[in-house]
Order: sequence, then structure tokens, then C-alpha cells
Amino acid sequence: MLKKLFFNIFVLIIFSEVCHCALLNQCYTSGTTCIRFEKGYFEFANTVQLTGDNVPTLKVNTSTSTRIVLSELLSHLVFNNSWTLAALVVNAGTRTNVQWKIAPDETSEHPIEIQDPAGYDSEFSNETVHCIDIQNYADDVKRVLVIPPSYRFFFSTIGTVSSCASNGLYLIPFVWDAQSRSRIRGMSYFSLSDCTDKCLVQPVPSLIVRFCPNMNNSDVKIRIDQVEDFTAVLSDDLLGINFQRVNKSLEFPIGIMDCTLFMENVELLGENPICLGDGENIAVKFGSNPKIGVAQELKTRLSMRSAFLKNAKNAVYPNFTVSHEKKVATCSNLTKYEFEWKLNGEGQMYDDGLKLPAYSYSVDDKVNITLVARYNHEKTYSSSTTKTIHYVSLPLLVSLDCVERQVGKDHDLLIRAFALDQNRKNSNLKYIWDCHINDSHKGSHPCNISELKSSKELLKIPSSKLIQNSTMNITATVSTGDQSGSASCQVTVGTSQIPSVSFFRLAEKKQNVFDFIRIQALVSSSLLTLNVTWEIVRDPQYGFFNITSFLPSPTTIIKNVPSKSNVFVSLTIPPSSAQIPAWPGLLSGKTFVVRLWATNEKGSSFADLHLQTNSPPTSGSIDVGISASSYPPRALEVPVTFSVGDGWYDDKDDLPLSYQFGYKIYYGDNTTYEYWGSRSTVKAQQFFLPSTSGNSSEECGERVGITALLSVCDRLYSCSMKESTIFGIEPPENASLALMGIISSLNTDVANANFMSAIAKINVLNIELCTENYDQSQTDKITLLLFQSLTDSSESEEFQEALRASHSLLPVVSSDILTELIHVLSFYRRLTLESVSSATRMKRSIVEETSTKVYEATESEANDMLKVYDILIGKDKPVVDVFFLNINDFLTGFCVQLDENSGRVMSGTGDGYTTIQTQSINVNQEGYTGNFKISDPLELSNVTFLSYFATSYASWSCGNSLTSTCRHICLGTAWISQSAMADNSYLSDDLFLDQTDLSINKSVSDLHQISLVDPISGNMLTPSNGQFLYSVDMLVNNYKPINYYNCYLYSRNAGWLPRQCLSSLYAKTVSGQSFITCNCSATGIIGVFLANGPTPDPLPDHNEILLNFYIDLDVTADDLVKIFAKISTLAEVDQKYEHLYLNSNKFETLRRFVKISNRGNKIIQATLRPPFRVGQKSNSLAVQSIQKAVGYEKILNVITVLNFTYSAVERGRRNEIDFENKQFSDLSGDNNARKVTFNFAKSYLTQLGADADEYALKWAQSIATTLQISIYRLKNYKVFFGVVYNVTVTLPFTDEAKPLTAEEISLMIQECSKYGEFNFELPEESVQVVAINNSDIAMLLVMHETNSLMLAMVIVLSIVLGLGTIFICGAVLVKLRTDKLIVEERRRANLNENPFHLPPPPEYPVNSSPFQVVDQYR
Repeated sequence: MLKKLFFNIFVLIIFSEVCHCALLNQCYTSGTTCIRFEKGYFEFANTVQLTGDNVPTLKVNTSTSTRIVLSELLSHLVFNNSWTLAALVVNAGTRTNVQWKIAPDETSEHPIEIQDPAGYDSEFSNETVHCIDIQNYADDVKRVLVIPPSYRFFFSTIGTVSSCASNGLYLIPFVWDAQSRSRIRGMSYFSLSDCTDKCLVQPVPSLIVRFCPNMNNSDVKIRIDQVEDFTAVLSDDLLGINFQRVNKSLEFPIGIMDCTLFMENVELLGENPICLGDGENIAVKFGSNPKIGVAQELKTRLSMRSAFLKNAKNAVYPNFTVSHEKKVATCSNLTKYEFEWKLNGEGQMYDDGLKLPAYSYSVDDKVNITLVARYNHEKTYSSSTTKTIHYVSLPLLVSLDCVERQVGKDHDLLIRAFALDQNRKNSNLKYIWDCHINDSHKGSHPCNISELKSSKELLKIPSSKLIQNSTMNITATVSTGDQSGSASCQVTVGTSQIPSVSFFRLAEKKQNVFDFIRIQALVSSSLLTLNVTWEIVRDPQYGFFNITSFLPSPTTIIKNVPSKSNVFVSLTIPPSSAQIPAWPGLLSGKTFVVRLWATNEKGSSFADLHLQTNSPPTSGSIDVGISASSYPPRALEVPVTFSVGDGWYDDKDDLPLSYQFGYKIYYGDNTTYEYWGSRSTVKAQQFFLPSTSGNSSEECGERVGITALLSVCDRLYSCSMKESTIFGIEPPENASLALMGIISSLNTDVANANFMSAIAKINVLNIELCTENYDQSQTDKITLLLFQSLTDSSESEEFQEALRASHSLLPVVSSDILTELIHVLSFYRRLTLESVSSATRMKRSIVEETSTKVYEATESEANDMLKVYDILIGKDKPVVDVFFLNINDFLTGFCVQLDENSGRVMSGTGDGYTTIQTQSINVNQEGYTGNFKISDPLELSNVTFLSYFATSYASWSCGNSLTSTCRHICLGTAWISQSAMADNSYLSDDLFLDQTDLSINKSVSDLHQISLVDPISGNMLTPSNGQFLYSVDMLVNNYKPINYYNCYLYSRNAGWLPRQCLSSLYAKTVSGQSFITCNCSATGIIGVFLANGPTPDPLPDHNEILLNFYIDLDVTADDLVKIFAKISTLAEVDQKYEHLYLNSNKFETLRRFVKISNRGNKIIQATLRPPFRVGQKSNSLAVQSIQKAVGYEKILNVITVLNFTYSAVERGRRNEIDFENKQFSDLSGDNNARKVTFNFAKSYLTQLGADADEYALKWAQSIATTLQISIYRLKNYKVFFGVVYNVTVTLPFTDEAKPLTAEEISLMIQECSKYGEFNFELPEESVQVVAINNSDIAMLLVMHETNSLMLAMVIVLSIVLGLGTIFICGAVLVKLRTDKLIVEERRRANLNENPFHLPPPPEYPVNSSPFQVVDQYR
């Protein structure tokens, strides 16, 4: 029997005396080409998996193997599978039994002609592939053959292959690059020759690969001799090397050692390196100015072997600190700078950065800032510089919530003032109100209103003090210290019962045109119908825009206005980036008059609001500075300086300007990547940049260019951006030195607490090296410094910047740093989401109704916070409470920024676990359908609001005091990944710890939060009247139509509520995904879980089940199998099915569906076989699954099952003649045992051997398992002649669980044989059982005990019958003898001369009858 060739890797054989192969350092010539082969950098794979398809394998019934492309095979063996490999053939066997061949194509053949080895008898095992250490290969190689990569190699057999020793193919792979192709011209033979100066050097690995002939075996064994005694790998921080021993016989020292005693080429490590051993490793920390490079050959004094330096793959040494002798402690090339900051001559802090918190100094203060930098190198060096900061005064900002308005005589007049002291953190603001009335009779005169004496920001004048048809000029003067400011509003008093309009105040005096600007107002009316209209007033003194460009219908008709209620209305002016085709955006530097009209049956009123837009800085230029000595710029070697160019200007009131530099990388696939530094007032910043040539990577893409970025913002955060022209960065001349240099600089940054610079360097290293490997000790230091830089005086923008900068480091920092992060986030939340105490802290507006304040978070703030908490969730941190709180806070913060008509959607995205989204729902809006997208990364999930929702929220009481009327509501949705529950044990416990019916294992969907939010107060609504409000489509994982699913609603207070949501019976399919619809009457977090189905109808598991399907279409015979195959797949009654033919019936049947037929009248029928196979469902569950499956979808996309019935089939004996007509007779009920004979399709006598009885027992056990009966019901199982197998079925025994008669069991066996349901296994095949006929089943009768009389009668009858038989036999013998004598006499008579003649027949008269019958009884 032929054996197959294997690839394998040998264990290194250690010789007491080292053998040196003559191949290395010898010269070989071919024509005029001379090459010397030397050991080069070449690494073999650690693990290799091959099959017979990957190696030359002998074909069946042929003498020639398959052809394998050389490079494709060798690529499996090497570490870098992107190499193109050629090979040197050094030995092709004796060619006695095997001839190795090569060919450039699939047809030609070229035998390999290499001299047989001279006395080569080294012992190597017979693996298919064996990589042998070249130093253990003792032959003198006289001739070699070069095989190019594209050639195919194969073999032909001549005789019997017994071993690989004389039939193997020995070759050496080498890299086929441009240099190799220029030296070697295709396939050629090289012969040993003398070396000359003209011989070119060709590097080759130190392993010879030996292939053995592969003789049709499916397994491929590989063995590689261990070549190295040690490996040398750069540390992750690139500050040293880790030597790790490979050969356990090599002994590494322990402790600090002199590196010159360890390494031969120690000068490569730099000045004063450190070497530290632990027995298994020796960690080397570079000294100053190391000269080592990647792929450098390293030699130790501990081993005669050497290794090539490799890039770091894992976090290894030398991440350690050594405190030893002075020369050891000062060996590092890092320079530790000491900084001292002095304010007005007094020392303040020691860091590389200084921060002066806001409001630390007063107006006109001058602060002299001195920076002193010191460092020590044999002596102390220092340098200093001084700058002066002059604090100037900013004006006091004063505004009212109106400029001009009209109010009814019966309404109280409310006017709010807003004042901001930009020079002080806490100001004592004084308010003075003044009023003058203008009328046609008296002219202008002071108002005689006592309420004007109010010193508060809110002025309230009762309706009783208002004079109809008068006009009042109301002025608020606000003062603090030596500053004051004022604002006025003109109020016209109209008739009674006209509407009243009042605006919410704007938080900023100037609005940025690149933001969404939201204007809110309250309208009160005592009548049922109210019209409100937004208008931009045309006035030469002010700007103007067409409001219908983004608001097609500025007028809203409101009906059924509740009495004594304020109707809440709002207008959002989008930026130009909102992608509204007809809207160009607001002009900057303009003031617009926004008017809101309110009209009812009694008349109209209005209010005006001045909207002033901020002008961003004028766009200037950005300079990219590259010195002449550093041109062309090279990656990682010299930083490139970005600086502010000319042309950046802004209004004086908007100063100072801040600058943020960054860069954008352009990739060959038209994608980009942006990196931004920190924002400051510094006008230049340096960046190390990645290369843009020679960097193509399948994983990281190909960088083709870089541009410099500059964002310039004024103090109101109105920004302009500039991008430079694209430029290129060359790769470093010495990549290893460049990496070490930037890592050294990074460590200097860390030592000097310059964390932002360190993060920038980490970023560029990851881009250049196409990796995300971080050294944890470094990232811990950087991240901790980053967090420690945040203080109580830090603004929210500083927290955002810190979170963004640390985001890429957080996945690898230690648990202690993540704990510190939690504290930082807690403070950040108090500063923003949990506190809105100071308007100076918040650059966003605050919606205000009575005492309610909600922080209006930005989308970028939400992204930053959600990303960080997602990382903490992934790190299994206890942040569940804040995790949910964040979601709710950002949903409410978004909702108070949305109005009923803008169509704006605000969203936030975490780091893979969370997304959120908010949008306004206005059921009164034209085109309202009730269908909305919800937060979902796939953007497939929808929520549909039902009629009860539309009735409830067309007009409803809102606001903190519920005195306002809203015509819209905010929909807040959140998506929480199912993997978050699996990755965070605290989240899983919070959701399921106290649950009995639910668990994470039953969860089949992500979680979706549905929230309804009050757009004024930001309060989350909790409807609970039991009416269905909405339905939400939930994406279900691994949906099966036969499963049962339940929707549950989760709230933090009550846990999972099963009755608040009702799930659909089946899922619907959208874009190939399955969605369960949950109809819910309350809001909260919704999840879908597997549920237990109803108890199925009990059906016996030993009987067949007759199934009838009533369908809506007539089907052909060809469709029947397709129909039942689909039903089988959906119902999972038999997931694996095969096609059989039953006699002449051409209907294909499945394993469990048999006797498929079309009964006519749109009725199709099938019989469900009992669950006789392992893993099959019981009849009850199978029928229930079929019943649920057929209701899921149209079968074959066109057929609908209208009705489905089933019944158990009582078993009867099949008559052979009526089998095709499916006629049955009843069971006889004789209660006798049965003997069943199995006939095999062929003899298995050889396979059974001496184990026939053992197999007979196993097969009997298999029969009992299949039929679900006790093995004790089967006896006397025996195999005869390897072709007949008998089994006796016994009678039921006492206490049997499901007693069946032997007759029924025999019929079950007969059925199973006909459907091929038995599995009689042999070691290499299954026994083919012939269908059992009725004649193969015998009834066994029980013999009863007889009495003496019966015994005597039997004996007498036996004697009589015996004697009679003897008499008859004797008579027969006599008769035979007599007949023989008579025949003999007749023969003799015929031989006489006068033979005897018979007389002639008698003659009768013509009219007479030849016969005459006489009645003798007459």
C-alpha cells in the first residue's frame, strides 16, 4: 500500500563536533556568472500546515505526481509569505526509484541532473518536508541547480519507494528579488569553482529543505531543525534588545553583566549599554548613540551561532530601570530638563508648561512670566526667557429677551435681562429698570409703576398697570464695579385677549454662523385657535434672509389651545453645512431682526429679537517650514514646523485668537486621516511626520501625501480653517536609528511631563510602523500626566482635549490608570452635565423655564464621553450607573436643542458599544407617517408610532411646571451592543442578576432605548396607561422561525417588565436581516429574548405521523421535494437530508419526510418518520415546529399553507404485493417473540474477522438506540458468514418504560431497513443492509410441557409410521426390479427372426358406432 509524503520539522541534532557544509562561502559559476553563497537574513515560519494539495503527490493509478509551483509551496514555510522565492537544488536523490523533474508549464518535463551524494548517510526521519540545519548537512556540494519561482516541480516513480534517504529532493530557498534576478538568469546549473574578486554574494538561509515523495496520504508532516541558539528582538520601546535562548543547552547568566563579555559586536549597542540576564533572557538597554539596525547580524560569546535582529512583536525587555553603579545609572542618552516658572519673580511650578487659570488676575494687571530651563551634563547649564502679559478689560454684555414687542392689555408684562461680566468669575450685578410712555397727547413721560424699583433680572408689570394703545420704552441698566451697560425694549399695549409673545434669552451676544442657532418663545392666548408666524424684518439698518429657504411653512395653526397655557414654539436656523440646497447660511458680522407674530380672533401681537452673528477670523495662510539642511524631509528624523502665516484678522472684541495645528494624510484609495494637536495661543508647532513613499501596506494602506492644517478661532469659538498644498515625506535613511531617536525624544517628553508632544510621537510611530503596539509603562505615564494636568480650574474644553488625546492610549493602559480616568470623568460630568451653575464655564446656551436648567451638550462632547465609557465597559470596569446616566443626560441635552420643524437630528457614537440619537416628532406636520429611524449602526431599525401616540402628543402640557403647551415631542433613542453585556460583568449583573427567566444567554438582540423627552424641561416622560404607543423593529441574531421570542422592557427602577411589550409571532426580513417587532406601551430599554414555546400536543415517538398541507396553488410533482425540503429546513426536523427514490415512485423524499404525494384539490401529503436518528426532534416538537414554520413565509416564495392537519399512523404489517398501493393489515396481537434476519448487500467476513460477535453486540445496541427501546429486548444476535445477521426480539419485561410488542418492534425494524435508518459501522465503512421482507421475520412459538399419554401416543404413532415407511420402500424396490425384468424380456423378443406382430385393428360397419355404452343398471 503506497504511503504519502509528509512535510515535517526536525528536532535539532546537537553534535559534539560541528560540521561545516562546503556550500557556504564557496564559489559557483555558470558561464561568466560567479556567485558565492553566504548566510543571510531569512526566517522560517514557526508553524506550518499543509495538505496533499500543497506538495507533489502521486496521482492514483499513475506513476507521476502533481505539479506544484515552487514559490507557492515555499511561501508556506517562511515567516514572510509575501516573498517571492526561488531555490537551489543541491541533491536530487539516486534516481533509482524516483526521478525528480521541473517544468515551466503543465506539459513539458526536465529531469534534474545532479550528482548523487558522495557517501551521504546522515540519519534523518522520513517526513515529507524536513528542514535540515545546513551545518548538519555534511556533503560537499559540487553542483547546484537554480529553479526560478514560477517553475513547477514534480516526480515520477520508477520502482518501489522505501525511504527518503536516497529519494529526497534537497533544496535551499532564497529571495528572488531584483538583485537576484540580475545575478541569475533563470534556470541554470552552477558548478563549484575557485573564488575570485568577481564573485557576487548571494545570501541564503541556513536551512536545507528536503522533500520526500508523497504517496497519496492526506496528512502532510513537516519538521524543521532548530537553527538558532537564541533570538534577538527589538523591545517595544525601541530602547534595547531582548535575547531569548532557543536551545535549552545554552546557559544564559543571571544578573547585571559586562556587555563586552556577552557580545562580540558590542560596539553596535552604543556607549555604556546595560546587560541584564535572568537565565532565559538577556535584556540589553542601548547606550548613547547606538549603531545597530534591523536585520543586523548579532553574535554572542555564549554560542558559536548568530541571530538576526528582528522588529518587536510583543512587549519585551528592556522596559526596566536599573540602579547600580554610577556608570550604569548615567548610561541613558535621555536628557532630563528641569523647568522653573516664575510669576513676577516668584517661583510657581516646575513643569514644561504653565497655565494661568481664568480670572486669576484683574483688569490692567501685568504679569511678568519667566521660564528657566536647566539640565546637568558634568555641570549645570541653564537658559531663561521673560514675557509680559497685560490683562485688558472686556465690555459688560447686557441684553433683553425682546427688542420690540406687543402685549395685550389683560396680560402681565414679563421682561428678562441677561448680563455677563467677562472680567470677573463672580460679579455682583446691579439692575436698574427705567420706563417711559409715549402717547400722542402727553408725549414722553416716565411710567408711574412701582415694580420698576425691582433690582432683579426679571421685571414683571401687572396687567392692571398697563395702558391700552400706549407704547413703553423699558430700559435695563446693569452695573458692576466701574462697568455698566444697558439694553432697551419697546412695548406696545394692545387690546385685551390678543396673544402675548415672549422670547427666551440668548446666552451669547453673538452667534456663530457655523452652528445651529435656536430661538425659542412662549405664546399665550385665551382663545382656542392660534396662528404663529416667523418673520425676518426687512430694515436697511439690519441684515435680511429668506426664512422659507429652510422653513417652507413659517406659519403654524394651533387649535384647541388650553386656557392659561403658554404655547412653546421655536425656530432653528441651520448652518450652511446642513446641506439644504436653497439655504446658503447666515452672513457673518450682521444683525438680523427675528419677529414672531401671534394671531387669534381678537387680533395680532408680535415680539422682535436681535440676532447678531459673529464674524470668524479672516482666512490667512499656513507656512510649512523645512530647513535646507533637512531637505528632503524624512520621516521620524527631523520635525516639520507648521506656523501661522499672514492674513489672519478678527474684530478687537473677539480677540484673542487661538490656534490648533494638525496634518492630513492622503491615501491611495482616496481616503484621508486627520491628526490635530492641542489648541493654544502659540503660533507654531512642530510635528514628526510619517513617510509618504515606499509605505504600501494591505493593512494600513498606501500614504501618498500630507498637508498641514490650521484652525484659527476667536474667543467665541468661531473658527476658520486653512489647508496647505500637498507635500511628501521621504522614508528615513536608517529606519532603526530614526525609530530609536524618536523614541528617545518621546521618553524625554515623558520625563519632562510634555504629554501632548509624547502622544503626537506615539501617533506618528503607529502610522509609520503600521502597528498599535504600545508599551504599557509608557502609556501609563503619559495618560497619568495628562489626567493630572486637569484641575478644578480646567474648562470643559480642556477635558475634551484630554479625552481625545488619551483615546488611542486607553485600550492598553493599566487598571490603575482607568480608575484614575473614572475620577476625571466624574469631575468632568460635574462640570458639564451635572452642573450649569456658571455661564462663564459653558460656551453653550442654557434653556431655561422657571428654575429648570439643562446642559446643551454638543455632539463632539457626547462622542468623547461615550467613547471613553465604552472603553471602560470593554475593560470590565464598574461604571454601569454612569454609563446609563450618560445616555440619558446626552439625550435630554440634545432634545432641548431641537424644535418642531427643523428636521435636525443630533447623534453621538461611542467606541463600539453605544450610539445615541435624538429627533423631533411633530404629529401635526404635513407628511407625518409615524415611521422614524432610530439609533442603530446598521441604520436598519425603525420605530413606528401608533394612533394613540398621535392623539396624546398632538398638543400636550409640557415644561417643568406643565403650564406650557407643546405641539411636538423629542424622540431619544440609544443602541447598546449585545457584546457590552458579555464583556462587562457589572453590566450583565445589573441586568440579569436578580432575573430567573432571563439571562445573557437568552438574549438574541442588541438593546434599544426608546425615550420621549420634554423639549422644554428635558424631563423624560413615563407614559403608563397600558395603551400601545409605538412598535420598534429589533434586529434578531440567528433568527429561527420555529423559535419563540419575547420582548422585554427594562427600567433602572423596576428591572425587566414582560408585559409592557408584545412581540410579533414571526420576524420580518429587511436587507437580509431578521427583525422582531415589539409593540410597547411604555418607554425604556427594549431587548428580545428566547422564550419557551407552548406545550406541544402529545404524540407517540414510535409511530409515523401523517401530515396534510392545504395550500393555495396547484403544484407539480417536481415541486414536491422542493416544498418539503424547504419545510424541513425551516422546521429543523431534519437539517441534513438526502434524496432517495422509492421503487418506481419518482418523488424524492427526505430522511424524515417519506411517502410524499399530491392528493389533489391543493392538498399535499407526507409522512413524518419517528425520531429514530440522533438529534432528531420528538414527534410532538417536530409537528409543532412544522406548524410554526409553514406560517412564516410563502414556500418557494409563492405557495401559502392555508391549513395544516396531522394524525398518528397506527402500525400494521405491510403485505409485499400491496406495498406500492400502501395497503396495510392490522397487527395480529399474538404476543409472540420474533426473529429478524438482516441480509447484507455483500459479505463482510474479512472485515469482521474474529470480532464478529463483538460487532453483533454493537449493532444490537445501535438498533436499540435507534428504536428507543431497551437493549434487553434484543437477544441471540449473531452474524453468519459475514452476510446474514439474526436478532431475536423478546417479549416485554416487567417495569419496562414504554413496552412494545415484539411484533411491533419487528415491524419498526423492517421500516428502518427500508428507509436506511440503521447504522451498522465497521472500522472503514458502513454495512449496506438490504430491506427486510416479511419472509425475513419469523414468529417464535413457545413449546409447552407434554403428559405421559401424549408421549405414549407419539411413540406408537412414530413406530407405526416407521414400519409403514419401511414396507412402502420395500414394495417400491420390488416393483422396480420387476419392471426391469419385463423390459429385458421384451428386448430379447424383438431380436428373434420371426418377430411378433400385433393383430390389425377390427373393421366396423360404416353406420355403426365404434363404441357402445351399456347402462348396466337399466
